[in-house]
Amino acid sequence: MKNITLYLFLNLLYVIAFAQKPNVVEISNAHSVCDSSYYEALVFNNQHVWFLGKHGVITQLKDNQISSINYPSNGSNILSAAQIDKHHYILTGDKGTIFFYDAINNKWTNLVLTKYKTSSLYSVWVINDKEIIICGGKSKIARSEKAIPNGFIIRSEDGGKNWKRVYHSVFNMAWRINTNPTSHQLFVNLYHPNKSMLISSSDYGKTWKKTKIKSKGIIHDFFISEQHTLMVGGPNIKQRKQAYAEFNKVPLILPDIGFIWDVNCANNTLVLACGKSYLAYKNLNEKEWKTIKLNETENRNIYKTVYVGNNTHYAYGSGKKIYKITFE
Repeated sequence: MKNITLYLFLNLLYVIAFAQKPNVVEISNAHSVCDSSYYEALVFNNQHVWFLGKHGVITQLKDNQISSINYPSNGSNILSAAQIDKHHYILTGDKGTIFFYDAINNKWTNLVLTKYKTSSLYSVWVINDKEIIICGGKSKIARSEKAIPNGFIIRSEDGGKNWKRVYHSVFNMAWRINTNPTSHQLFVNLYHPNKSMLISSSDYGKTWKKTKIKSKGIIHDFFISEQHTLMVGGPNIKQRKQAYAEFNKVPLILPDIGFIWDVNCANNTLVLACGKSYLAYKNLNEKEWKTIKLNETENRNIYKTVYVGNNTHYAYGSGKKIYKITFE
């Protein structure tokens, strides 16, 4: 009886805590270039984060102080980044640009893939310090302009020095690389006008095949596990002010939160980065989604969130906006 009572009490505490609105702090950024947006973040530790984005801007938040990082930028938007090993990082962007950062020596090197000068290297995934995967497509598609997507996946086996194309689709844009954390199977979401699908790889990205996971609209990001599949985005490539999402193949009914750009899962909490300055969130075991407007006076795109530990996320997007969100 005591064990049951204790279980119910702890469960009640959990429900009460999660029902509370997260604490939101807007971080002022006077160092970023005008009209910049943040598309990605690199977490060095919970007190040291880089926010990366438009025109190659890199804004550092370290020990609660904001500053700008100077490096040999070519003006390429930075769209994705990942850690290669303990001290080395890879950043990818448009214009076929890849940057490598050595944190020990504070040294930068860059590589421009001439075959992809008109393409966006939209998402990067590091398997180990030698094997790295990048997906993307024509930059015009990423800007909602008309073009043949020419989506692709490229793979390196020497830490990023050389790249080989392992997948190509003329009429599909390849948006994001992700994995099933339990099976380590890799997935990439493709977008063809008015429909999306996932392809998968079971050999660390060497070969790819179609899956049965499909959806209407443009799916910009996804979360997949043994029990759950969440796909988020919007109705189509032109309607980037409306949301579309499916959770376990069932369309979600969500309030007016704009296009859903990103999904992140940490501590069993799903967090959606949306338009109109909104986040949506829920625990994996809950049915109902909750929403929070990060800024009541603005309607800007929140492009992504990143988890830094201690129940804390950073959300970032257009208009030089960075928010620190702490769940109780």
